[in-house]
Amino acid sequence: MQYAVNFGSLSKAPRASGPVTKFRLAVFGDFSGRANAGLLETGAKLAARKPIKIDVDNLDDVLARMKLKLALPVAPEGGIVALDFAEIEDFHPDQLFDKLEVFEGLADLRKRLMNRASFDRAAKEVLGWGGEAPLPPPSRARPQGYAIATDRRLDDFARLTGRKPAPAVEASVEDWIRRIVGSHILPGKDSRQDQLVAKVDEALSATMRSVLHHPDFQTLEATWRSVEFLVRRIETGGKMEIVLYDISAEELAADLAATDTLEETGLYGLLAEAPVMDAHQGALSAVVGLYGFELAPPHADLLGRLARICAAANCPFLSAIGADALSIPFRDQHPLIKDAWGALQAAPEAAYIGLAAPRFLLRMPYGKKSDPIDSFAFEEFTRQGGLGSMLWANPAVLAGLLLAESYARGGAKLKLGSVMSASDMPYFLYTDAEGEQVPLPCTERLWSERQAVQAASYKVMPLVSLRGRPEVRLASFNALAGRPLAGFWDPVTDRSPAAAAPEPAPAAPAAPPAPAAPVTAMAPAEPAPAEAAAEADDPDALLASLGTPAATPEAALPPAPEPAPSGADAGLDDLDALLASLSAPATPPPADADATEPDLDALLASLS
Repeated sequence: MQYAVNFGSLSKAPRASGPVTKFRLAVFGDFSGRANAGLLETGAKLAARKPIKIDVDNLDDVLARMKLKLALPVAPEGGIVALDFAEIEDFHPDQLFDKLEVFEGLADLRKRLMNRASFDRAAKEVLGWGGEAPLPPPSRARPQGYAIATDRRLDDFARLTGRKPAPAVEASVEDWIRRIVGSHILPGKDSRQDQLVAKVDEALSATMRSVLHHPDFQTLEATWRSVEFLVRRIETGGKMEIVLYDISAEELAADLAATDTLEETGLYGLLAEAPVMDAHQGALSAVVGLYGFELAPPHADLLGRLARICAAANCPFLSAIGADALSIPFRDQHPLIKDAWGALQAAPEAAYIGLAAPRFLLRMPYGKKSDPIDSFAFEEFTRQGGLGSMLWANPAVLAGLLLAESYARGGAKLKLGSVMSASDMPYFLYTDAEGEQVPLPCTERLWSERQAVQAASYKVMPLVSLRGRPEVRLASFNALAGRPLAGFWDPVTDRSPAAAAPEPAPAAPAAPPAPAAPVTAMAPAEPAPAEAAAEADDPDALLASLGTPAATPEAALPPAPEPAPSGADAGLDDLDALLASLSAPATPPPADADATEPDLDALLASLS
């Protein structure tokens, strides 16, 4: 059983670019909610997308020009709530409270319960709702604008054509209020004024969380707050520029898979042709892709194609890799994963791909002691929601920031790794069941030295942080090829297969693993033991153990296999079974309101 990768082909010689006079950081992402609206374009239409120049002064103007709309099925029976955004503050709960009719209805109900003259009538109405079935828990589905699907083969991506939005079901505000309040009422027990008001307050908070934590809303907020993070930390001007390209994850995958002739892709036009043909643009220096990749073999195909395009443009692509899969030693991964990712790491062009993990915190959860809102007493974070109730940034955003800061320091003679950390980062103080405050790290995983070295063995770039310290560090700028990330500062000139010089991949076992093995490959990381967590208290030692960008390349792999139709030599049944296991639904939050989300439990265990 073997997976034959298909990285496509390029026949055009790379266009010559002039001297580097400014650093142009491109950010790819679903900025206008294209996936939510069912929009998908590839090829020439994608190549026609124009870069949108952005800085700290025009952030809201750019967002307003996007005419961003979002349809969220958060009301009962799939009822749609329509939201529009004209500025970054439109993602704030106070703005949502003012815009959504359901909050107006809940606030009016609370006012009637607080008024002695109207209490009896309002109480009778509310008590009549008691025993309503609770609304389904928030979805944990992978958002299509951000996550590259893990249940598709390469040719499945090629057939994507977009989708028509589901017929809108108008949300009944009255039914929504009845359901959300009634599910909190215990018949015969909640009758006093203070009890009923408290139940309405619970309903207010639950409704706000259902909006804030919907995957499409979270993705869109994280996308725009990541841009805000960059423009507030990077001083743009004549020698520094940030540009946005509005491209969803579905569009990226569909365009790369549509043809084996990579010059025909829209991404080739955007990255390799348009920038150098337009004197007002100039070549791109680096791309931050606000997307999430996993160890699925077709993802290796997509990244191999993207690597060849980026090599032609001499422009690296930075994105995210799922952190959980990296907890498994590479030798224990499914044979198809080892085949696909070993071939990708052996490709010289993989020097232009940098994948990072884990994500880092973008903002504090809203709450009285963290970031209070004005509209009502709201605590966004709950033990039940755990890490899923926090807003996380794609780790490539940090890598892009550090590249820009390195250029600001060294100019065209940029020294990779001269800036490796960011300070003044948000971190959260978690209050445990005993009332003790526990400072959490700025990242969603607290990796010990052993765990960070394990992640780095996949040729990815680990992010490390310490609990209670407002700092995040990038452990290395190593690319998937096992060498320092390539770019104008260190281009790849030798495209022979041995040039990448990655670490040899362990040999595949003679027999395929049991059917359960693919699921195990994506299992959550085990909590680090207490002594391992203590290793992370010395960040300099940790970074030293992971190596620096100047490290000597490791022994070369055998030559990468020639491109072949994806899955040509692999049993499609085995591949489909693997992809199905990788795309298993995320574990929903625990039903018990007093229970703790498993990921939060694991993080807390790593702190002890």
